[in-house]
Amino acid sequence: MNELRDELIDRKRLADDQKEIGNKHFKSGHIEESIKCYTNAIQLYESNPVFYCNRSMAYLKKGLPLEAHRDCDLALNIDNNCIKALYRRGLSRRQLFRYSLALDDFRRVLTLDADNSDAKRELAATQRLIQSKAIVDIKAIDKPLELQSKTPLTKVAICCDKKSCEFVVQLPESVPKTYYQFECDWRQLIGPNSQQLRLNYLEMIGAEDIQRVLSSTLEPQMISDLLNTICHSNDCQLIYNVLHQMSETPRFD
Repeated sequence: MNELRDELIDRKRLADDQKEIGNKHFKSGHIEESIKCYTNAIQLYESNPVFYCNRSMAYLKKGLPLEAHRDCDLALNIDNNCIKALYRRGLSRRQLFRYSLALDDFRRVLTLDADNSDAKRELAATQRLIQSKAIVDIKAIDKPLELQSKTPLTKVAICCDKKSCEFVVQLPESVPKTYYQFECDWRQLIGPNSQQLRLNYLEMIGAEDIQRVLSSTLEPQMISDLLNTICHSNDCQLIYNVLHQMSETPRFD
């Protein structure tokens, strides 16, 4: 019995070590390496929901929402009140266009933690997506003659009110405190005038605070978005600070 207990303690310790190494890889932008470490931790000790939560975040960062969703489900099977798992499953469900289910997860997070600002922001963003009333492409069903209904067809008038399909994307109410919050806000600034919205967002953050927000690693797509945005700015200090801070982030070279 003592040997089994000691072995379990060793496996937990090794699993925690793998998780910490994975966290360092994630913060440095080495997403693939972080996934490997979290997987090692799970294989060593599969009863800790944190390992699945961390790997789900790495999968989301890599653009793999289905894998992230599965890991969140596994974490919730262990702890059904795991806030991080609920929140990240909400993010993955939204990326999978399961908007109503995503709302359920964000609301559950707020039931457990009423002051969770991330969940409040994502809940509002998901509600905007639902209200946008995306266009549905209606196609005729091609059935063989013998399978077609013998009932006479009825003509139905279909009209589209363009005004009902429009929704307004607004700037966030507050300046982001972290790069993660900045990235979430940035993704919500979409639509025909997204470039101007993103420029306004950078100007709202300000030349000084932008250095603090962009202190973390940057993905190639974000670098491209920032360059495409600041080239339309007349604020030379803002342009300089964005470019300077961009060059200071890990892995920029």
